[in-house]
Amino acid sequence: MSDAGLSSASIEIAAGSRHFSDGCEKAGWQAYAHDIIFDDKQDLRSPAYVQQQCDAAERGCYAIGHVGVCCTTFSRLANPPYRRHTDAAHPEFIVCLPDMSEKKTRKALEANLMADHSVTLLVAWHCSGMMASLENPHSSMIWQYFEHTGAMSRLQALGFRKFSTCYCRFGAPYKNDYFVYAITMPVECARNAIALRNIQFRSKAKSRQSMDGSRDLSLQTHIHEGWFLCG
Repeated sequence: MSDAGLSSASIEIAAGSRHFSDGCEKAGWQAYAHDIIFDDKQDLRSPAYVQQQCDAAERGCYAIGHVGVCCTTFSRLANPPYRRHTDAAHPEFIVCLPDMSEKKTRKALEANLMADHSVTLLVAWHCSGMMASLENPHSSMIWQYFEHTGAMSRLQALGFRKFSTCYCRFGAPYKNDYFVYAITMPVECARNAIALRNIQFRSKAKSRQSMDGSRDLSLQTHIHEGWFLCG
C-alpha cells in the first residue's frame, strides 16, 4: 500500500476533453490529464507507459485515478461494426469480427489492448490505495468484452461495480448515459442536470446561489461523496 491518501493529485488517462481533470482542478486538486493527443508518450497502448503509471501509483504520486477508454470500436453504432456481442455461437466475435480489413482489425485489436491496460491500471490504483474509476457509454461493448476476457470478474473480486450515471456529471453540456466502473456508488444523475452543470462545473464565480437558495456545493464535496470515485 502506498501513501496515496497523502497525495492531493489526480491522474486522468485517455483524458480526451479532460472533463474529469477540469472538475478535479475546480475542487482544488492538482490534476494531470494524459492522452496521446497531448503527448505521444502518453499512449495507453504502450506497456512501458502503463508500467510507468503503475509505478507512480505505488510511489503514492496520486490519490485519484480515472481512465476513459475510447469507445469507437466498441460502439454498437459503428457501421460496419468492428465486433458483435449477440452471437452465442461465436463469443469470440466480441474481440473482433473476422474478414475485416487489415486497418479495421488493427484498430479493434489496439482498442482491446487499451481496454486490457485500463484494467491493469484500475487494479494497480486500487491496490496502491487510490480511488479508481473507468467510464464508457451504457451501450458500449467494452462491458461484454470485459466479461469475455474475465476482467469483469477480476475487478468485481476487488469490489468494483458498474454504476449508471450521465455524462453531464463529467461537466459535459449534454446528457449521454454512461456507466462508471468503481467501488463507491456514484451520486445518481437526477436528469435535471442543468443546475449541477452550470453551477458546479461551468460557473466561474467563486460563490453562487444554487436554485434552491443554498450555497453551491463544491466538487470537493462530490469527490468525498463519490459520484465518480471509489474508496
